[in-house]
Amino acid sequence: MSGISADELIEALCELAEEVGGTPTRTQMNEQGRYSGQPYYTKFGSWNDALKAAGMGPNHRNTVPEEELIEELRRVAEEVERVPRMADMDEHGRFSASAYHRRFGSWPAARKAAGLQQRTETTRKIGREALLSALVELAEDVGRPPSQEEMNQSGEYCHRPYYREFGTWGTALEAAGLDPNAGRSQATSDENLLRALRELATELGRTPTFDQVNELGEYSIWPYIRAFGSHNEAVEAAGLSINKEHGTVEGTVEYGVNWATQRLKALERDDWVCQDENCEMTDHEHRVQYGQGLDVHHLQKVRTFDSLGTANQLENLVSLCRSCHVQWENRMSR
Repeated sequence: MSGISADELIEALCELAEEVGGTPTRTQMNEQGRYSGQPYYTKFGSWNDALKAAGMGPNHRNTVPEEELIEELRRVAEEVERVPRMADMDEHGRFSASAYHRRFGSWPAARKAAGLQQRTETTRKIGREALLSALVELAEDVGRPPSQEEMNQSGEYCHRPYYREFGTWGTALEAAGLDPNAGRSQATSDENLLRALRELATELGRTPTFDQVNELGEYSIWPYIRAFGSHNEAVEAAGLSINKEHGTVEGTVEYGVNWATQRLKALERDDWVCQDENCEMTDHEHRVQYGQGLDVHHLQKVRTFDSLGTANQLENLVSLCRSCHVQWENRMSR
């Protein structure tokens, strides 16, 4: 498939559009097209970017019947032999996890509709020794004290029970006999991190926000959180003024005049809980850890819509904690 040119992919896309009488979906390409949907993601970055390259508008319609989505979710559950995670759906399913979130409102709601067992890790009490044992085991696997994102991706539990039991990730590492500062290379020393943060501030002409550090900075946000505890503490250590607009509705006016209303509706719909199945952090817990409320993320990139108002439609929004927000953004960029 790697030998397929962009022109060939666009030609096949246009042929399918004529056949179905409109802008085709990824599912239609998988079932009826000359190629599967995957080469389009590899070549163009996303399905909507492929549509744009072919001169077609993004397809925002929920055209897949709910019964078909549920049937496919159950099939993936049988294939992976467990209640599927979103990553399982993206890897093994005919439809993306985002499609389920748009249709059912959240990933847990989609699993519930399919009659699959809900994840109970964050509601049951996990013993302290079990948490420490899992942490040590993961440290042995990765060869150093693991980060909380590594725990989310590869550990027996997600990072949330550790915060409930120990208060901070560093305290959990210390309780497991691990050095929170071990494994940090010279390349990500405090001095280099602060230098990069100051340089980004100079380039932007203002204190960088959390998202700007992650998207535009020399380093992602995670080395700063590991080294200083939070974005704001890193900003203070760099001698910069804390951006009071960071993470607030006022700080994201580029999302349009209806953003504040839609953001609040999304948080209320999601019960003020992070919707990633590996987290489920509450808004209160998020304020304790990050100093501000939960983020609201666009499932489909804003730039793929004709207007900000359309991009902010409720089915395109999901409540996430900062940690999961970064992971979801990285997943969208692949």
